[in-house]
This record gives sequence, structure tokens and C-alpha cells, in this order.
Amino acid sequence: MQDKDQLTRAMQADCRRNIDHRLTDIHYWYSELCQELEQLMAENCRLKCALERLQKALAETTEAPQQIAQECLFHREKRMGLDLVHDTVEIKLLEEIAMIQCVKEKMKRLIVKVEAQLQANRTAQHQLEMDLTNKKVAQEIDRKCFNLRNTSEDISYFLGVENVDATVSIPETWGKFSDKNILHSQCQRAASSKLREEIENLMEISSREMWSKFNEVNVAFTKRISEIAETKNRIKVHLAKNILETSGWIQ
Repeated sequence: MQDKDQLTRAMQADCRRNIDHRLTDIHYWYSELCQELEQLMAENCRLKCALERLQKALAETTEAPQQIAQECLFHREKRMGLDLVHDTVEIKLLEEIAMIQCVKEKMKRLIVKVEAQLQANRTAQHQLEMDLTNKKVAQEIDRKCFNLRNTSEDISYFLGVENVDATVSIPETWGKFSDKNILHSQCQRAASSKLREEIENLMEISSREMWSKFNEVNVAFTKRISEIAETKNRIKVHLAKNILETSGWIQ
């Protein structure tokens, strides 16, 4: 009886050491998963904000300039006779409309990519949350086992439970599973960060191109108005001379 008691106590001590090591491993992966989940959720917020800015730019920044350019073309169609000329102003207006339409298409394609990335981020977040939930349950169970003593209350016997191998993994695959989830989340965060850079670059380039084209149209308008005013003044002068000559000839 003494030998069996010593053997039992030695085995119990060994089991407690193993459970203690296991709790350390669980705590490590739990901390790693929490940290990655926090970073992923922060990245999700940043990407959502970038998406909202892009959607706002598509709805507001591009629509007004395009409508103005189209309205200019519409009004210029009302010119009569030889004044209905395909001039530099019309060419620049058409270029501006084409450029804005191109920008809008790029923004729409990027919005689709960002929405798909947000969905991928949510999937990665769900995997991390599920893994964390499982780790928390395992931690609570092993902590309870670690604190069990021969004198603990409500100890029950489960005959034959030691013969049941209900494991679905081994320590190596268990660790690789969490590591795989973390690596997957990191990849999605990297892709998300790259998309945010694409959004910033597209908005910056688009703003610069639209402003440049806007100035080109204004310069063309200014030059055209000056030419028309000069031509109009020359016609007025010739008309006045013609009227004077006609009046003198009649007299």
C-alpha cells in the first residue's frame, strides 16, 4: 500500500507538471492570438475608414466636375452657324470627361477589391476568435485539473475513461494550428495595408490629374474667349466703317 501510494503521488506530481507546462503553452498562444486579433481589428478599422473616403471621393469629388464639363458641352452645342466649331475647348472638355470617367472606373474596381479584402479580414478574425474561445475553454479545464487534490470536494470516478482516446491533435499540430491562424491573419493585414496605400496613391494621383485637366480647360476657355472678343471687336470696327462709308455714299 505504501509503494502504491508513493507511485500514485509520483504520477500525480508528474501529471501536475505536465498540466503546468500545458497551461504555459496555452497562455503563450492565447497571448499571441489576442495580440494578433487586436492588430487585425485595428487594421479593419483603418481599411473601413479608407474605403469610406474612397466612396465619398467617388460620389462627390468626381461627379461635380464631370457634370460641369458635360453641361459646358451641352451649352456649347447651342452655338450657331460657323461658331459651332470643334475647337481646343471642346477637345479639352472631352479629355476631361474621359479622364474623370477613367478615374471613376479605377475607384470602382478598387472599392470591389477593398470590400473583398474586408470580407477576408472578417474570416481571419472569426478564425482567431474561435481559436481564442477554444484556448480559453482548454485553459479553464486544465487549470481546474491542475488545482485538483485528493482532498478536493465533488471528485467523481469515471470508470474506463482512461481507455478512451478522444484526441483530435497532438501538441505539434495543436501549435501549428494556432500558428497557421496567426500567419493567415498577418497575410491579410499585409494585403489590407497594401490596399490602403493603393487608395491613398489613387486619390492623390487622381486629384492631381483632375486639377491639371481643370486648369487646361480654363486656359483653353480663357484663350477662346479672348479670341472671340478680339474678333468681335474687329467686326464692330469694320461694321462702323461700313456704316460710315454707306452713309457718305448715300449722301
